[in-house]
Amino acid sequence: MISKRSNTIAFMFSSSCETSDCNDFEHSTLNPGRGACLKGALDVVSAQGMYLLLISVTPEFLEKKQYLKMIRSKMIDGMLIWGWTEDDTYIHDLMGERIPLAMLQTEAAHVDIDKVIADDYAGMKSIVEMVVAKGHRKISVILPFFEGSAAVVRYKGIMDTLAEHNIKPHYITKTKASEPESGYNAGLEVFEKAPDTTCIIAANDLAAYGVIDAAKQKGVRIPQDVSLTGADGLRQYGQLQLTSYISPSYEIGTKGAQLLIDRIEGKRKSSERLCLPTTLIVGDTVREL
Repeated sequence: MISKRSNTIAFMFSSSCETSDCNDFEHSTLNPGRGACLKGALDVVSAQGMYLLLISVTPEFLEKKQYLKMIRSKMIDGMLIWGWTEDDTYIHDLMGERIPLAMLQTEAAHVDIDKVIADDYAGMKSIVEMVVAKGHRKISVILPFFEGSAAVVRYKGIMDTLAEHNIKPHYITKTKASEPESGYNAGLEVFEKAPDTTCIIAANDLAAYGVIDAAKQKGVRIPQDVSLTGADGLRQYGQLQLTSYISPSYEIGTKGAQLLIDRIEGKRKSSERLCLPTTLIVGDTVREL
């Protein structure tokens, strides 16, 4: 009460559900990247005697502008924002309140706040370079959702690297995918429209796992019949280890939380942008031609 601080930081995250029905098990489980990022933030915040408040950014939360009520009632000292998208215009309201903010995993170039992201461009480049080095030329690409900056950067990394090798995508799906359900539909599209594809590149692992499910239904063997890559470095037991890259989600959480705490405590006035390196995973889903 004397310091006029709540010693509480809000961790705000958008729903990753692509459909109107988010009550099944798949949609009720925690996004692995978000979970690792959350754990990193929690470890830093707890170590400094502070609390982390989880906030799901639902339509009702936004409509009632409950975030403004939280700020003005001094419930929180700062906000960590995970998974920001171009549709999340509430960021301008937050900046108008002059509360310390930090974006995690995705970023908005037009706002001057702390940002911690992964080097997704380099990650996707390393994936494509490896696929090309293994002799693949008929490479189909799963189109991602472009709401967040990470998907935009990953897709650019794919297309730029293919262009550097004078390779045009064999097929680009009309179906956008970021989760198993949409990845399944995108996989079926590739198998129908471009059955001679030798490698499918997805912009994240969850979409790639959906492609694996589609391949099983169609009797397509991975990697014997078609190779497949993802991104994020997730591990799902009972599944093939995807050729992918590790996104340092835990470190994004720790560094983002520390940047925010430093800003709350007045140790910094200018904002910082940290871009953390990724690590290539040579899995079991790409064969050499």
